[in-house]
Amino acid sequence: MGRRADDGAGEADAAATAPISDDNLTTEDDVTDWLAESAEDQPTRWSGRIFLAATFTLWLILAGGLGGLIGWLLMNGPDTIAEREAARPRMSVAITLPGAKAANDSDVTTMAPQDDGAISMAAVDGQAATGGGKGGDLAGVEADLYEDGLHGFLPRIAADGRQPWQVYRRPTKTDKRPRIALLFTDMGLSQANSAAAVRDLPSEVSLSFSALAKGLENQVAAARRDGHEVFLDLPMEPSDYPRSDPGPYTLLTSASLVENLDRLEWTLAQATGYVGVVTKMGGRFTADNESMMPVLEALKKRGLMFIDARASSRSLAIELATTLALPRAYGNAVIDAVPARADIERRLAALENRARIDGVAVGLASNYPVTLAVVKAWLAGVAQRNYQLVPVSAVADGQRGR
Repeated sequence: MGRRADDGAGEADAAATAPISDDNLTTEDDVTDWLAESAEDQPTRWSGRIFLAATFTLWLILAGGLGGLIGWLLMNGPDTIAEREAARPRMSVAITLPGAKAANDSDVTTMAPQDDGAISMAAVDGQAATGGGKGGDLAGVEADLYEDGLHGFLPRIAADGRQPWQVYRRPTKTDKRPRIALLFTDMGLSQANSAAAVRDLPSEVSLSFSALAKGLENQVAAARRDGHEVFLDLPMEPSDYPRSDPGPYTLLTSASLVENLDRLEWTLAQATGYVGVVTKMGGRFTADNESMMPVLEALKKRGLMFIDARASSRSLAIELATTLALPRAYGNAVIDAVPARADIERRLAALENRARIDGVAVGLASNYPVTLAVVKAWLAGVAQRNYQLVPVSAVADGQRGR
């Protein structure tokens, strides 16, 4: 009896744990349990089917959309590129600086800066432009020295070989005296200080303007009318970037070649009639051969002069410019690195000593009021001390290589 009872209990346990199926539905309770279990499994089976259907539908939509895009590009891509190219503004005009006059019987246009510094065109008649103010002629802006670009007019070498840096430099006759060139940078950001520098400094002093200056064309035109040759500041990545940031169009070692050349062209398109560019900061950028060389090649192609402010002793700029036969110069000293009278005077004396040793020296400065006051006093006796003050273009390729 005990054994048969145990067997009966085992069979009952097995029946309780066995899954319910069509084969073991023997009682009404079994049928009820089977229906309940099927009802519990039904949502899970349907949700799985819905998920698979949704995934398949989404795949079909994506595949169809991608195929349609590829087909559209194959059919219309060339036409779209051609339309964009055709839509780019192109014009060829003869232009002169504001206030300048064109040659008789010529079809020449004056580039007239508006109040915000933008350039508008107005046809004029007259004679060829010359500089004024403090003596010496400066050539007007000539049509064959410019081409239109994405950001405005860009300098170029004329068909007859004339280069902008040669046309727009201040003509100078040098003698045997040691030559000193002064270049004021960051011009235009403070219009009051810049106007004072243009007014009070002799025209042999070169001026480099920031491309970010408000009313830039007006300020550049005023400087050129007073006989100064003009440059543009070219911001480059400093060693401590981004803690020190020269501005939104800074050339960066981390940027692509296309980005850097586009930023270069933006800067070059902000003014006309300038001789070349001057590095602004650039301790890291000028030390990077891969980043620096394409920029110098672009400047060479456009017939411009290059000035290295020597923000870093590791700069490769002058060495690379020399290999390209790019007209170049570099700063021997920033005379107002410490904008205090005594320090500026000391650095000017050191600049004289460098000119006496090398025959030529270039000093860079900002247009601080204290700098302007000290330089004016120093200039009063520079000729008596047997030095010749010259514009920066007069020392092109005249300094020893580095």
